[in-house]
Amino acid sequence: RVKLLWRTVQAHPLDYFFLGAIVVYALVYFSWGVFQNTSYGFGDQYVHHSWIYGLMQGKIFFDGIYPAGMHCMLYTIRILLGVKVYSLVLFFGCIQCVLFLLASYCLLRELFRWRFTPILVLAGFILLEASGSLTAMSRLQYTIPMEFAFTPQMICVLYLIRYLRCLHCGG
Repeated sequence: RVKLLWRTVQAHPLDYFFLGAIVVYALVYFSWGVFQNTSYGFGDQYVHHSWIYGLMQGKIFFDGIYPAGMHCMLYTIRILLGVKVYSLVLFFGCIQCVLFLLASYCLLRELFRWRFTPILVLAGFILLEASGSLTAMSRLQYTIPMEFAFTPQMICVLYLIRYLRCLHCGG
């Protein structure tokens, strides 16, 4: 698997260099506020923290709410790796944004013929976000469970397109 990945990267080194640069920029950009002001940036984060804490106490329906997949995943990371819930909720938004960008890249690679179009789209998206003219990613930064599902949705659309193309070509 590693050899296959290396061959893929070697085939298009410039593409993956630019993708890597976008990912590193996104990691820095979306985690910058967390390092500058180490507190929750959105009121819902306190609620998510309490739901995960409820799971730790063995209360599945904490405050009458069933925790979503994001809460269960962060709870699992807490149990397996010992990372504090506060840190998980605080920093997971940055990771979530990067995963969203990578899933978007995969989908865009499937949609566009020219190999640099996905890079240009992601770069434009990040630059619009950084300039303050687009605030779509700010919701992802606050690890809201509904937005947590965007990454798998991108992958589902990618495989739906591949499936429909396969049906069309008779394969």
